[in-house]
Amino acid sequence: MDKKIYKQLIFCGLSFNSLILISCVSQPKVKTFSQTFSCQPDPSLSEKNYPLCHNTTEDDQFCQIKLENLKPTQFNFAEDYVKHNFKFFANKPSEYQSYLCKNPIDIVIGSKADSGFYIADGHHRVKIIEYFRNNLSTDFTITAKVIKNYYLVSPNLKPNEFWNSMQVDNFVYLKDKGVQKEPNDLPKTISDMTNDPYLSLVSYIRDDKQKYCFDTQLSSFQNYGELHWAEYFRNHKGLDAYNDNKIYSYYKNRIIYFGGKNAEKKKNICKSLEAANLPGYFNSSKSTPTLVIDSFGATGEVKSFRTMKMLEKVQSINHRGLNKLKASGSGQFSENQLAWIKMNTAENLVVVDLRQESHGFINGNPVTWTAPLNWANKGELKNNIIVDESVRLNELLFQDRIAIPTARNYKINNFKISDFVKLEIQSISREDELTEKNKIGYYRITVSDHSKPTDDNVEDFLNFYKSLKDEQWVHFHCRAGKGRTTTFLAMYDMLKNANQVSFQEIIKRQSAIEPFYNLQDFKKGNKKTLKLDRYQFLKSFYLYAKDMQGGYNGTWKQWKASHKLQ
Repeated sequence: MDKKIYKQLIFCGLSFNSLILISCVSQPKVKTFSQTFSCQPDPSLSEKNYPLCHNTTEDDQFCQIKLENLKPTQFNFAEDYVKHNFKFFANKPSEYQSYLCKNPIDIVIGSKADSGFYIADGHHRVKIIEYFRNNLSTDFTITAKVIKNYYLVSPNLKPNEFWNSMQVDNFVYLKDKGVQKEPNDLPKTISDMTNDPYLSLVSYIRDDKQKYCFDTQLSSFQNYGELHWAEYFRNHKGLDAYNDNKIYSYYKNRIIYFGGKNAEKKKNICKSLEAANLPGYFNSSKSTPTLVIDSFGATGEVKSFRTMKMLEKVQSINHRGLNKLKASGSGQFSENQLAWIKMNTAENLVVVDLRQESHGFINGNPVTWTAPLNWANKGELKNNIIVDESVRLNELLFQDRIAIPTARNYKINNFKISDFVKLEIQSISREDELTEKNKIGYYRITVSDHSKPTDDNVEDFLNFYKSLKDEQWVHFHCRAGKGRTTTFLAMYDMLKNANQVSFQEIIKRQSAIEPFYNLQDFKKGNKKTLKLDRYQFLKSFYLYAKDMQGGYNGTWKQWKASHKLQ
């Protein structure tokens, strides 16, 4: 099976020469084609005209071969998926040839008793060539890489020994749509392969940008990985039957959200223990993000909203330096609430978006692609997160209507469609677009939820801080307005006041008003290790801020290195 059909395509020249004749086996009568594409030598591409495949071609060597000389090592192919790709390339055959030149199929050369060229990986690629031949009278040069040559290393294997070796080496798959068969039953030619709709399903899953099921890059995903997943879906009792008339996007939701027709709880069946031994299985905290709506039709005050001016009304805290803090914080706002924030803070407002998770707005309502611990993007670079977020939001533009679970639905694992929020999509916005529309500044720092900021987060924040003008008001926000928002309000306070207010007093006053989030409360709960790490970080950052106010002008990373901090 192909690992990937769509890859970056590099131009390869067009030739009207006759077909290549393969000399290592006897040839059938040659059919004439109106066009034949081939790889042309091009120094800039380092392409070669490889020799014809022969039973003496050694392992790891490249050669060229004809379609009729290839033997399948599986019974089935993904007809709907192959047709889809054929239609994609039908008007640009030179692009498909360049793909073939740069992505050779893998072949195994048989022993003397079972001579021939067996496809180890690339059945769908050559099926597309067959479609070109039959529908457009167009042919291609096929480049192959020899994975193993039994003719050279074990030429005298008996048929049963050869096929046993093929199975041990994972060079053959002997199930025909779930039915176990013998090597003698394998299709003799590519044309003899039969359709399996579940292979189309798995192929569409593999190419899906969300990567919500399996990972083809893992070492466990080897030859015929897609066929094993096809069997899994075929035999899963919680799914209705799949056929080529099914709408993939609908069936995808069945896989992600339901374990059975009447299930109310989310269950991605790709992540269940039943699938744990399948090729490419993974079930980490970076699971498939779920789109949820954080609030619907929200107006007025946003949750967890507070300003540093409010602290001046609290009697039990140190007020020193609060007048320097032109800052506020909150949870995620709607478009209407953004206008409310501006009206209740300052005209010269800059929003600091602390959210690492991809998010945006549908019709002005905030939505999030969430995951366990809200860690869908944990470990990703800031630029990659912004690109991912933009792609996800742009994809929503192609829908007229959408039904979305609420954040509350997600938290309690309620995925009944009847409880979803249903919207006719009128507008899609990124947060920076929304702030620009309202003439508000914007800055993004991608911080993991429940966690201390990374060193890159800190450097990013310090660069932003140094660029601020005296008259600018900074509004920090995360999703709930608690952990990340309180952390950065405390850091902002430290940068302004570490030389006159103690660490404990800064932490205390930042928890003195709604939502009363205490950064020192790390002794209980299932996230206590993360909270303790964040607290220890803040103690170090306070010392750094104090040194900055004393004249230190090095970076955070340099300061950490000089103090031998991890």
